[in-house]
Amino acid sequence: MKYFAGLLLVGWIIVFSGCGYPQGMDVRLYRELEERLAVAEKTIETLKGQEGKAPLFETVRTHRLELFDSSGKQRASFLTTEEGPELMLLDENGKTRAVLSALEDGPGLSLFDESGKERAGLEATEDGYARLLLFDESGKTRAGLSMAQDGNAGLALFDESGKERASLDAFPYGALRLWD
Repeated sequence: MKYFAGLLLVGWIIVFSGCGYPQGMDVRLYRELEERLAVAEKTIETLKGQEGKAPLFETVRTHRLELFDSSGKQRASFLTTEEGPELMLLDENGKTRAVLSALEDGPGLSLFDESGKERAGLEATEDGYARLLLFDESGKTRAGLSMAQDGNAGLALFDESGKERASLDAFPYGALRLWD
């Protein structure tokens, strides 16, 4: 806070000394200094009377925001990538347990077990499908529930090798298929 107060004091001397901007100073640099001083002044006003409280700002702009618990462990991360935004939730050991994303190919939610393997995924794709997939410890799909854009839904069950063993389709006439 002392840094901001010092910066603000220097700015006030320059701006309100009655001499305008100092001779020889680039006008763009002077305007930038004025803008930064305005931000510093607003920050100081926000911090006044906030002893023992966290300051509240209207807007925070960043590409990555990390949240920590009271013991200093990172528990969440909100970031933007080239593909889109992601919210990652971490457990007490720092392992990613859930990821919510809004990527170019559609939004999704992935849930991970303690070993970091994806065990469930929920997605809405660009082509209009909504899917819920369940994975085993080796990462193979074992069950899937999906709905097409036209409302047709289906359920599929897979064995440990990934081979489809049963399916139920709710098309206009429906279908139940079993494989041995």
